[in-house]
Amino acid sequence: MDPLLHTTRRTPAKDLVAGGLQSAGMTSSGPRPEARRGDDSKKAAALQALYEKYNTCTRCPLGNSRIKFVFGVGNPDARVLFIGEGPGYEEDRRGEPFVGKAGQLLDKMMAAIGLSRQTAYIANIVKCHPMVNPQAPELRGNDRPPTPEEVETCSPILQQQIAIIHPKIIVTLGSPSSRRRA
Repeated sequence: MDPLLHTTRRTPAKDLVAGGLQSAGMTSSGPRPEARRGDDSKKAAALQALYEKYNTCTRCPLGNSRIKFVFGVGNPDARVLFIGEGPGYEEDRRGEPFVGKAGQLLDKMMAAIGLSRQTAYIANIVKCHPMVNPQAPELRGNDRPPTPEEVETCSPILQQQIAIIHPKIIVTLGSPSSRRRA
């Protein structure tokens, strides 16, 4: 059992958040100035190179039906990385993770603990929109969870993102991302 993902005693969420942020060199208002790590430009360049390497990927069927490759967004030097399962309808059109209703909720949750899309990094396990009917990408409600094979195919991209960003805290969002350990 991974101690970062599971706890045997109940602790109020606000205490977990405060403790987690402090141990990651952050305060509720964001990163402590003395806690900066690494060189943003080197990490940004490495993420851009990774994006360029995979943005035309068709190693699984998702790559053939997507509208946009949804790589990730945020601070390359983030201490907190949020990982979701995969892009949905809105994300597929904009090329950015968590921009639909779930993204609006995530933005509010991050703001409540002093984070934002500028201080955290947001990515997904799979980078292309898993659809029930790939022949109809224009349909809303055509979303499905990624298959284990799709997750496995995209896993090297996410693992490289994690290695580049090197966050102190990884927050998994949704069932598939919580089951998968990078």
